[in-house]
Amino acid sequence: MYMITYESSSSPFFEANKVHIETIEQQLVGLKVDFTGYCNGYGYDVEATFVKNQQTYHLRFIKGQTTQNGVYIPRNSHDHIETEIKVNGLINAIPFSLGRSSLVRLFTAKTLPAPYFLRMKPVEDNRFTDRLVKMVQNYDPISLKQTNTQLTGKIRASLTNVLGMIEDLAFVCN
Repeated sequence: MYMITYESSSSPFFEANKVHIETIEQQLVGLKVDFTGYCNGYGYDVEATFVKNQQTYHLRFIKGQTTQNGVYIPRNSHDHIETEIKVNGLINAIPFSLGRSSLVRLFTAKTLPAPYFLRMKPVEDNRFTDRLVKMVQNYDPISLKQTNTQLTGKIRASLTNVLGMIEDLAFVCN
């Protein structure tokens, strides 16, 4: 199902946002994705839902623009870019919590690069923690949390390789 509303304009910002969303659509074309949301010159809010390996993926791609009024000097606008992740249907996944906090990092294992912390029970397979390190290096997540049945997280970056991120998530979820 395709339900992305493109609020077209002659703005180069709209064209850039549209190209980015169309790139995501092209990357996910083989997964039978349901898209909903909008795209305009100020940003986009697009949700993608699909099933892969009996797990339901919900990805939300967000870009918004805010402006600030300066008291004496005008300030420029700021782009807020974020990808929200939710994967349901996990079976006996390894629970963990990953985030950014130098304070929490003081009290947890130093498995990930600073300022990230990782809370989880020790696992015998180092490939799992190696994959988490790779995800931190590649996607710079704000947070990732996995229970036995669900993974949730946020990435504050504009993803260029969504399919690669999905493959990395699939490894972490299994």
